[in-house]
Amino acid sequence: MKIIILIIIFNIILCLSSKCTERKSLNLRGIFDKNKEKSYAKNISQEIVNISYLYGDDDIRGVIKNRLGDSVYISPAVPFIPELIDEVATAALEEAKAGKPALIPVNLGSHWTALAIRKKSCGKIIILYNDSMGDSYTNGSESSHYITKLKQIEANLEVFDLQVHQQTDGTSCGAYTSENLIAFAKLDDDKLTAEAAKAVLGTIINAQELRNKQILDYC
Repeated sequence: MKIIILIIIFNIILCLSSKCTERKSLNLRGIFDKNKEKSYAKNISQEIVNISYLYGDDDIRGVIKNRLGDSVYISPAVPFIPELIDEVATAALEEAKAGKPALIPVNLGSHWTALAIRKKSCGKIIILYNDSMGDSYTNGSESSHYITKLKQIEANLEVFDLQVHQQTDGTSCGAYTSENLIAFAKLDDDKLTAEAAKAVLGTIINAQELRNKQILDYC
């Protein structure tokens, strides 16, 4: 009889201990979740930290929005339909003329590149373009069409085709495009030169570090 009572008491203690441990685990999970909400941006998929993950338009827009808020104009990415590209280019140019950096993630089909329109302190409009693989804008029909259209609207604009090679994998063009567009937007109005832009892009190298950085909440 005493043995049975001891077994029952032992089971009760074990059960209470298990519940206590479970409560502690839940509390710790709750703390972790709260920290996680504070540490990571809510509008960006956490999948972007995976080096094999391919960024979509929403990912690029989310990364830029998270870092720059409403201080910039972000154009929607559109397929290679000339009429759509013309509309996007025209709208972006108007925003740039009004003084807001206009950022265009250019979709080359299976590859992202960065195009920004900025207004210098002297009033001159410039285009900054970079393909993270180091190619010229002339190598892409979409990027060529954008810049051709912009030149038609604003004949005196200047194009900086930077051709800074940054990317060494086949999946991180979206990460580089996001970061390059952010870098273009943050250049000082009175220091909008090809040399200054190349110097900044030259520091944007490690794809995994970029992904880890872009998931963080900067708000």
